[in-house]
Amino acid sequence: MSVVGSWTGSEQGIVRGDGRPVRREHGGDVQYTGSRDLAAQLTTGVQSGNLPDVAGLPGPGLMIEWYDQDALKPLDFVDAEAYRADTPEGFADLGVAEDGMLIGSSSRPR
Repeated sequence: MSVVGSWTGSEQGIVRGDGRPVRREHGGDVQYTGSRDLAAQLTTGVQSGNLPDVAGLPGPGLMIEWYDQDALKPLDFVDAEAYRADTPEGFADLGVAEDGMLIGSSSRPR
C-alpha cells in the first residue's frame, strides 16, 4: 500500500510506525513518502491518474474538488465509527463527502 503525507523528517517516523495496524489488517507492506509540497504532488497525480493508495490530504477544499473529479475514493477499509470516536469533534467531518462517504485518495476503483 502506498501512502503519502506532509510529514517528513522526525515526523514521518510516527507515521511509519502507524502503518503496523494497516499491515496487520490488510497484509503487505506500507510504503510511506513524505512531501512538504503535498498539494502540488497530489494535483499532478490527479491530472496523470497516478495516485497513491492513501494520502494525508492538505485540506478539505482540494478534497472536495478532487472528489468531484472522481479522483478520491471511499475509504471503505476504515472503520468510520471508530475513526469518529478517536478524532476530535468536527475533524472527521472534513473527510466526508456530501454522499456521507469517508473519502481519500485511492487507486482502487469505486
